Formats: sequence, structure tokens, C-alpha cells
Amino acid sequence: MLKRLIPVSAGICVCAAGSLAQSHVSQPKFSLDQWTFTPTYKATSAGVRVDSILAIREPAGVTGQNIIAVWYVRPAVGCTGWTAKAWESADQWEAVKHVKSELSIPDEEDAYWGTYTAKPTTIAVNAGVDYEKGFASADPLATALANDPTRDWVMEALTASGYKVADNPIDKAPPDGCKAEEWLCAMAESAEHANTSSFSGDWTVPFMTQAAACAAVAAAPPVPSAIGGWGTWACTTPGNFEYSHATGGVCFYKRVQECTSCRTITFPPVPPATANTTQTQCVYYYCTDTCSGGVPNPNGSCPPPGTAGCLNSTPFDPDSTQPATPVGPSPSIPHVPQDHPNTMPVCTGGTKPWN
Repeated sequence: MLKRLIPVSAGICVCAAGSLAQSHVSQPKFSLDQWTFTPTYKATSAGVRVDSILAIREPAGVTGQNIIAVWYVRPAVGCTGWTAKAWESADQWEAVKHVKSELSIPDEEDAYWGTYTAKPTTIAVNAGVDYEKGFASADPLATALANDPTRDWVMEALTASGYKVADNPIDKAPPDGCKAEEWLCAMAESAEHANTSSFSGDWTVPFMTQAAACAAVAAAPPVPSAIGGWGTWACTTPGNFEYSHATGGVCFYKRVQECTSCRTITFPPVPPATANTTQTQCVYYYCTDTCSGGVPNPNGSCPPPGTAGCLNSTPFDPDSTQPATPVGPSPSIPHVPQDHPNTMPVCTGGTKPWN
């Protein structure tokens, strides 16, 4: 959810246009949720142009190996096709050091970076990793979740677990017009206005216009267009007997049969895509057949199931007491009820689980 959409101005940097393309740190910067976005720009005779934006996460929101900084680099021409690097280190200044080195930005501008900690005496060299939409590009989860309607909620859960991910508001999966590039271009345009001495209007307009357009949709989970019916129960072949427990001087063994019923949840297309997306949701039921036989050995261990007379070839006979309801549905999906099929599975052997 976008909690804050605030341009932060620590003082407008009025830089004279010159012939040298020297990169500078923009004093006006932008705050989204727990991230601060600091643009870098060049001031030349052609004007001011933002060439990159460094996003840094507030340490209070970081858990485990969460990504703490993302550097978005603008293409040489236009405002589409940004690339990005990310840092998983706990020291946000490692990202700053890399950006400064790449753009030859002097130490005199260190106070302008949107950091949350004081600059340490020693900073490790760290070039970061390629980044795309919340993940390191090489992470297989990035591809697996690319078109998942519940991607943003999975991202929040991964962030809370300390996974190597960035719960970055501009990299969420929003409708058309609220994608990362639209955010970055709006920030770039506002920062260019703010750092141009001849600009006399409200430099925040591009960014605030973007914020107003996206704030209403940022917190809304996708609503399914159709919830399919539960499918026929499908049950696996019962497994072999395995040791369960010993009590009262008797050894007990059990074998389990898993039954599954699934349904399909359909979501409308998210522009610019034109096709629906689907997700499978299932419930699970576990039928148990218990066998007792044999007595514990002197050392307390029980004999193998077959020696105890619990043979896998014996017809599967579910216990008289079984769980009242299935497990699930899984995964939990926003706007989809956590209900179960109206019928229960029939386990092998002809005995219904609730008998």
C-alpha cells in the first residue's frame, strides 16, 4: 500500500548549465512508503537531464536478506528501457559508493543522498546484482511470479520472511499507467524541473500527478472474474505401512491415502495484457488406515510392519474416525471464499472417511 507520496526537498539545487556533463545528486528527492528515491542528473548547455535514480529502503523495514537499495539507470535516449542493479548488503552506503564511482560524483555531495545512516569510515566494494521487478534477475521466483495475480501479496510475505526481495512500491504489479517506468519518468521530470534555475512553476506536478493516478489502485487486490466449481476428488494409491507409535506394549503402524479436489480461479487481463490469467486452488484430504501388531523390542523399538503382521497387501480399510473437513483451500486468494467441496472423498476399501 502506498502510505506516503511525498516529494522531499532539502533545498533546491540551482546549478549553472555548462559544457561538461558532470553528474550531481539532486537535493529534492521522493518518498514512497519506506523508500527514498534520490535522482542524479547532469547539467549541460542543453539543459538538465536525470540519468539515474537510487532507491534506498528505510532500515526499520528490512528483515534478513531483504534488498536494501535499487539503482535505476535511465537509457541514453527517451524514458523507457530503464535497467537496474540491487544490493542485499546491510550497508546502504555500498550502493551509494558504487553509484558515485560509476558517475564520478564527488564526496562533497554525500549529504544529498537519501540515506538513513551515517557514512561509515570503511565501505566495501559491491557492484550489486542485476535486478528486475523486486528480485535479482537470476532468481527463479522472478519468472515464476511474473504473471501471478497474487504476486504482490507473495512479495509481502517473502519480504516479511527475510527473503532476497525488495517490496518496492513502484515494482508492484499495477494497472497500465502505474508501472515502474511511469513512476521513474515522473520522478525524473520533477527532478529536472527542480534543478533547472530558469524553471518557475511547481516542480512537484509530474510526480504528484503520477501519485494521484496510482494511489487509488495500489492497495486493491485483483478481483477474480470467475471462480470455478470444485473438481471430482482424485485419490492416490494408499502408501505402505510405516511405524506410527507404541503404547500399552503394542506397536502401531499407519498408511495414508491423499485425496485432492481443485478449482480454477480466473482473473481479467491487466493492461497491456489482453488475456485472462488463471490460478489453481486445491483442498486436500488424508485418509488413514491404522494397523496394530507385535510388541516393542527390549530396546523399545518396534519390528518392521510386515513382521508385525501389518501387510501392504491387506485391503485399505480407513479408520472409523477421520478428520471432519479437508485441509485448505491452498493457496489463500484475496476475494475468493475459503470454502470446501460439498461432498467428501471415498477412500479405497469402500468406507467413507466420516464413518
